[in-house]
Parts: sequence; C-alpha cells; structure tokens
Amino acid sequence: GPDPAPEADQSLIAFPRIDLPVAIDLRRLGTDRLRLGPAVAGQETLLRVTGAAEATRQGRLDLTLDVQRKNGVGGALKAGILADPRDQTLDLVLEGAEPQGGIIAGLLGAPGAPPTTVTLAGDGTLDAWSGTVSATIGTDIATDLDLSLAVLPNLAITVKGNVVPGPLGPADAAGYVGETVALDLAAALSPERAVDVERLTVSLAAGRLEAKGALSPEGIVAGRLGFMTGPGLVLPEPYNVGAASLTAAVDGPMGSPSITVVATATDPKIQDSRIDPLLAGTSRLEALLSPSLTAGTVDIEDLRFTSDVIE
Repeated sequence: GPDPAPEADQSLIAFPRIDLPVAIDLRRLGTDRLRLGPAVAGQETLLRVTGAAEATRQGRLDLTLDVQRKNGVGGALKAGILADPRDQTLDLVLEGAEPQGGIIAGLLGAPGAPPTTVTLAGDGTLDAWSGTVSATIGTDIATDLDLSLAVLPNLAITVKGNVVPGPLGPADAAGYVGETVALDLAAALSPERAVDVERLTVSLAAGRLEAKGALSPEGIVAGRLGFMTGPGLVLPEPYNVGAASLTAAVDGPMGSPSITVVATATDPKIQDSRIDPLLAGTSRLEALLSPSLTAGTVDIEDLRFTSDVIE
C-alpha cells in the first residue's frame, strides 16, 4: 500500500520546511546610522550595523552582523547565526564588549558603569541544543550559565550556573544574597500550553529556595515552594533563630487557589523573657489560606501554632 503520511510536527519552534524559488546572497547589508533613544538604551545611542546573509533554496540561513556604536564611549557587538531546517540545527555566536560608561552596565545600574563583556554561544539540533552564557561587568559582577534546549515532544529548557551579583541590588540585602548565587532551572511547555516547572533552585547565603509545579491550559495550578535557612542568615537585632523553614503548597484555579503554609523554627528568640521560654525547641505555624486575586482578598481558613512547650 502507499506509504503513511508523515506525522505533523507538534513542536512549538521547529524550523519550517522551506523551498525558495531562488537562493539569496546578500554580500553586504546594514545601515550607517541607527538611532536608539534614551527610553530604549538609557542614553542617546548611534549605531552602525553591517553584515551579510545567505539563504539557500532549501532554507539554510547563514547570517553575520557587526554592530558598532558611533557616539559616546563606543562598544561593539558581533553575531553569527547558522540555521538549517533540513536537519533542524542551529549554531549561534554572540559577542559584545563595552568600555566604561556603556549601555548594559548603565541599564543594570552598576556603580560607575564599568567595562562589560557578554558572550552567548551554542549549537546542536533543536531537540538537543546546548549553549553557554557568560558576562562580566567590571571585576565584581559575573554570570556563567549553561543552557540546554529541547523541542520535541515538548519545549524544554534547563539553565544551570552561577551569578556573582557584586554591588547590584540593595546594599542592605548583600549579606543575605552572598558572593555567589547558584541557579538551577528545568521547565517545559507542551504544545497545549501546559507549563511544568520540574525544578527551580536558588541558593543564597541566607538559605536555599526550591520550587516545582505545573499550570494547566485551563488555569489550574499545583505546586510547592520551600525555603530553608542557611548559615548566612543573620536577623536584625534583637531577633535570632537556630534554623527555620517555610513551605507553601498551592492547588486550585489560578485566580483562587488553596494555599497551605507551614513555617518551622528552632529556638527562635525575640529577647523577651516572657515569650522566649514558650518558643524553646521547635515551633511550628500552620495556616490554610484562600486568596482571591480578582477580589484582592485573603481568607484564613485555619491557623495553628504548636511548639515543644505549647501543644
């Protein structure tokens, strides 16, 4: 009998099969004056963009771009993209550098807007693509992340690596964040637009945040969020705690889920001779919450407190 028809591609971002009437070869493309206003770049910016592009009749695209800043302190960005729909491959390289006073450091609010470098590189097929992202802003801020991407049967992405935030963010939070933040994320999106966060872990000096959950196309959410304190947690005077954890389980419609919150603390102290003895050992607080996002309200359905002293 006849060969069966090929199955429809259910991926979200697979390259389409292309048959061009002619091949395209642009030896030179670009503009000598591209203006970005302060609302976009944070400062008046004039760019010179040059490049080249080649596309075969089968849809294979080879694109290179060279962006140079013409005003201010200067800076440059170079990019190369090679995409082939025949074997669903993508090779990508992006490299940028700015001296002190550049756009990126300015937009991030880095003190003194120090020199910045950014690199993104990756290759592979769209069901097993991998790459890296690295960036430095001066000597105090850095990012080093590994990426992986799969398209079939779901769109899935993983991100794992470290961020050195340096002076970014509020100064009074620096002690809680620490010198390095470790990030580990694995998430997927199905063709039906169901979101699944397999894991999200953020490790700080103050503790470790862990989350997982799912959101259905119908808007039903089910997930769990947890935070466990670490040795870097130092509470403001007069409060103190040996160790603590907080978990929240969420279930139900996105606009009005049911949330169960459990908080535990070991030897919490508020430096009050009447209350501290009642908190000796492990204390536990449980609450059942029913929020309504449309009404902007939160109902407390149940609230319980227990400790080694109080039952």
